[in-house]
Amino acid sequence: MAKLTLKQAAAWCGGWVDPKYENVEFLGANNDTRVLKPGQLFIVLQGLRDGHDYIPQAIEKGAAAVLCSRIVGDYPAIYVEDPRIALGQIARGERELEEGKKQLEDAKIQLAEGWIEYEEGKAKAEEELAEAEQKLADGKAELDDGLLQIVRMQDVDVFLLDRNTNIGYGSLDSASDIVQ
Repeated sequence: MAKLTLKQAAAWCGGWVDPKYENVEFLGANNDTRVLKPGQLFIVLQGLRDGHDYIPQAIEKGAAAVLCSRIVGDYPAIYVEDPRIALGQIARGERELEEGKKQLEDAKIQLAEGWIEYEEGKAKAEEELAEAEQKLADGKAELDDGLLQIVRMQDVDVFLLDRNTNIGYGSLDSASDIVQ
């Protein structure tokens, strides 16, 4: 679990946050002031006792904020109709956020792998191009020498056609049309 802002959590549960507290962050949640850890969101529940009565104690113990159904004082809080339901909505939002982060990391890895493959292919094509240009410069290559055909075009520096593409004799124009 990552730290969340009150603004983000309120968006997930349909709550309201005083704008001056929107950027307050919390990590984890608890509804028991006896085991509450500093930085957690204190969840106010209604049971035999009114959880709102424990808000000052929770803030004193280091609660970053409170998830409650009514204003009791000036403290960082998300105000909702039902804190129990809101807690579930926040948990779902956080889970979806974590899944989204995982998908993003997976996409970054795939992109990096694709970039490596692109760079390797680009390097190989550059080597083949340099070799073919050297053959042309040395007068050792012709258009049908069985290795490569090189077509110089206006918008592209060099386009390589592999001999195995079977474009056939005299069809350089059709190959050029394909490239365009």
